Amino acid sequence: MNFVILSLLILGVPSFAASPKPGVPAKAPPQAQAAKVLWDEWYTVTVDKKVPYAYYNDRVESKDGKIIFKNSMWKKDDGFINEEQVAAFAKDDADVTPLFFNFHSNYKASETQIDATVRDDGILNVKVRKNGSELPVIKKSIPKRTIFSTMFPVWISRNASTLQPKGSLAFYSILEDNLELAFRPVSGRISLEPQDEFAKSSKATKVKVLHMDLTSYWYLDSKGIPIRIDLKAQNAVAERTTEAQAKKFLTSK
Repeated sequence: MNFVILSLLILGVPSFAASPKPGVPAKAPPQAQAAKVLWDEWYTVTVDKKVPYAYYNDRVESKDGKIIFKNSMWKKDDGFINEEQVAAFAKDDADVTPLFFNFHSNYKASETQIDATVRDDGILNVKVRKNGSELPVIKKSIPKRTIFSTMFPVWISRNASTLQPKGSLAFYSILEDNLELAFRPVSGRISLEPQDEFAKSSKATKVKVLHMDLTSYWYLDSKGIPIRIDLKAQNAVAERTTEAQAKKFLTSK
């Protein structure tokens, strides 16, 4: 299922109205609510302080009580530039309650497509297709306050402001592309960090994120949108930039 079809299923398609009675003026169909773009940002990822590794785009929209997060990433592996795409849908609430996601990846000659739905009873239902073959359906019971990992930037933007200086906030996430974990929710925690020079100069809030025993530091602007992400374990840094600069990133160095 591609992004267009998935979007139509989630957001709804206007139904055809019944034919009006003779002599009765037809009513104009209601106008579809336009999606509100919350942010549309581009980032580059550098490894070992100098090696260009990837660039990506995060586009976040709100419509009909739902959050739609679309991420497209281009990364360089073994001399190839591979593309990954994920679209996640959640309720527009503080918990960013998960609804659906669609993941698509091309790596050399390999293709993976994943479609997942969270049922009303809290069961995650996942369909995986690899190189044209369907894998057995995976079903997982997920705890409350679980988010799709793609939605984490939205979740942290809405919850970082509630943190106390010595407090923390726990969460669970589902990794959309991790078949080895079979979509088992993994735990994480965020906490405020003292302002360093970068946070002060960029007027950002620095937040420590512990996820899967890996530590990263997120710098959020006044709207809670990431400016920079330091991935300590991977010795990598993601930095917000312009679309033009991002698209030149893997070919200009």
